[in-house]
Amino acid sequence: MFRSLLIYLLFLNFATAQTTTINGIVEHENVPLKEVTILYNKHLSTQTDVHGHFKIVINSTDSLHLALTKSGYQPQYIIVPPATSDTTLRFTLLPDYLHLHQIVITATRTEGTMTSSPVLVSTITKKNYEQTQAVALSEGLNFTPGLRLETNCQNCGFTQVRMNGLEGAYSQILINSRPVFSALAGVYGLDMVPANMIDRIEVVRGGGSVLYGGNAIAGTVNIITSIPQKNTIEAGFHQAFTHFTSPDRTITLNGTWVNKEVTRGVSIYGFNRNRQPWDANADGLTEITLQKNNTIGLDAFYKFSPLAQLKLGIYSIQEHRRGGTELDRLPHQSALAEVLDHTLYGLNSSFDVYTKNYRQKWTVFLALQTVQRDSYYGSGGRIIPIGDSITEQDILALNSYGNATDFSTNAGIQHTFEWHKKVRLLTGSDITNNRIVDHLPGYSRTIEQHVTTWGAYTQIEWTPTTKLTILPGIRHDLLHIQGHYWFDTLSFTQHTTLPIIIPRIATLYKWNDKWQTRFSWAKGYRGPQAFDEDLHLAAVAGTMRFSLLDNELSPERSDSYSLSINRITNKDKWQMRFALEGFFTQLHNPFITANPVSFNDNITIMTKRNGSGANVSGLHIEGHMSYTRKYSGQVVLSLQQANYHQAELIWEPIEGEEGNQLTTHRLLRTPSAYGYYIFTYQPKVNTSVSLSGIYTGSMLVAHVVNTQTGEMLLKNTPSFFEQHLKISHTIRNKKSHFVTLFGGMQNIFNSFQKDLDWGVLRDGSYIYGPSRPRTIYFGLKIGVN
Repeated sequence: MFRSLLIYLLFLNFATAQTTTINGIVEHENVPLKEVTILYNKHLSTQTDVHGHFKIVINSTDSLHLALTKSGYQPQYIIVPPATSDTTLRFTLLPDYLHLHQIVITATRTEGTMTSSPVLVSTITKKNYEQTQAVALSEGLNFTPGLRLETNCQNCGFTQVRMNGLEGAYSQILINSRPVFSALAGVYGLDMVPANMIDRIEVVRGGGSVLYGGNAIAGTVNIITSIPQKNTIEAGFHQAFTHFTSPDRTITLNGTWVNKEVTRGVSIYGFNRNRQPWDANADGLTEITLQKNNTIGLDAFYKFSPLAQLKLGIYSIQEHRRGGTELDRLPHQSALAEVLDHTLYGLNSSFDVYTKNYRQKWTVFLALQTVQRDSYYGSGGRIIPIGDSITEQDILALNSYGNATDFSTNAGIQHTFEWHKKVRLLTGSDITNNRIVDHLPGYSRTIEQHVTTWGAYTQIEWTPTTKLTILPGIRHDLLHIQGHYWFDTLSFTQHTTLPIIIPRIATLYKWNDKWQTRFSWAKGYRGPQAFDEDLHLAAVAGTMRFSLLDNELSPERSDSYSLSINRITNKDKWQMRFALEGFFTQLHNPFITANPVSFNDNITIMTKRNGSGANVSGLHIEGHMSYTRKYSGQVVLSLQQANYHQAELIWEPIEGEEGNQLTTHRLLRTPSAYGYYIFTYQPKVNTSVSLSGIYTGSMLVAHVVNTQTGEMLLKNTPSFFEQHLKISHTIRNKKSHFVTLFGGMQNIFNSFQKDLDWGVLRDGSYIYGPSRPRTIYFGLKIGVN
């Protein structure tokens, strides 16, 4: 009897747990979509093949919950009723032209869609770079809310990105979420990173990104490198002419390979740029530098199993740039020369392990970057005639060569635990180490700085209801600075250890399917150390200008607040997004580098000290829309004001010299309004016309007007509007070979600074407005997809 009962129970179990096969086809406009990910049974997944087909075999008669996702398309969530026999289903995905459902990681250090993130995230995609024909990282940064790229040196082309009105040192640049983009790399690095190395850029404004470190007072720019997803290879050629005369040529190569099982893949990229210099006012000095760049790199992944994956990326960047006069001579033979040779190597790696139920994830990571910079900053050089005596100026010119080395590492471990789908706990620890030596023997200046930051952080993402998400987090940093700063007879030695607690909180409330509200608050800090602006030298009035740290320099602290309202509409062929974000940042003991003092005939010293405090507040207004594939556009306007609590001293005369003190309540180089727009029209699938523009409002800048005393005046600049145009057409054949032809013009109306300083004694830092004049370009891409 027992044996009969056992056979009956086994038969009953087999009958009730019969195998069901579900076949599906995923398509868009009757065209099959391959590589669509289908999630089912909470953690299992499969992908569609080249015919858009997938198959799921289950041992259950319960309803099946499916999630269909593919990059560039809106996700679909479907409940399939219990099936007692094999079933064939057909699904249609709609394009996500505005990338509203893109997966991002910068906001919370975990993966999630932009619409579900409690912290507002903006992205700059490959498409944005293509629409604006930006060939380097710096050229595309203007096309995201709250960011503004500016040029700060007429001689060497030093650029920095301002975020929410604050200069570059207030923002943190990450590469694949790792803070190894050091201060030395940050001086010229924005121009060195090629666009074809980038998959996308994720931007978090304000203090919402403090889990990466307290230095991100203004926000974080996270460069995500190319990710292998499909088998492609393409080569590109771009030829531009600055002001119709000065050539700028770029050659690119990209290739990716992924096996059929999508368990391993690799992407490679190469970049070569040769940009010739350009002189705006025929004074024999460059406004746009000579630049030569060679970059190669790869990104790869290997899945040991569905639960374990290794990622690896390596890259090498070599760049030469030169500005000034008489570029055909050796640097020390030129009346003014700023020459930089950079060699940069980087590596980033991570190993991810999941538990069987996919509710826990462990990540171990290591990233490093080395920078070698050989430099020449000098003026007054000449070709010495035979028999002529050597002067002190000749000796200084010969000794104006320098070198700098920089090594940065970031390593750590992170754990994520998901509990009942309502709570996700993240904990982690990392250590960031940076060692830099910057040596300029001709000027008797040396910076040796070693900064180590050990951090531990935790974050809870709590979703008590489907409408509300609360994201509290805290990070504890132990900052250790060991620095030696020498200049001639002046010296400053620093041994500082600072324990710093950095809290933050962010919330997301979904009123309904269309309306969302976000709020965030966070603290931040900057240590009393040398940042990128201290490692940049500018020739002003024929002398080299250095920055020194004040002996009593204290850490800078901040409180950042933001409040945003977001509306999303997906209706038929329309996709729209409107966002309104207000921000307020309060700086305590802000760093101020001002009041240049003449040290001798060849050197001017500026001191970095603490100010009384400052407030920066503003509003970002965003509008995004798309109608089918034919029309898409975005318009963004930022309004802001930035003021010191008390008038800060910018310049004062030395006792006995003429002139009045110069003070300001306003932060310099912070326009009250700026913004951009991009509009794309595709009359046919393979043809597109893109219009884009950048607006920069009036701002307050400093200008050295007396070469003897260094006297400065403040000037309200005019506003600028750059208008760009690009037209492209792609020819394809049945074997997936393609050729894309494109051409266009940047800064069509030649909106450019009209009052540039003239001659060797010019103020090299008196430069503002657009980074280039009217520029025409054309090119092509060929490849197999």
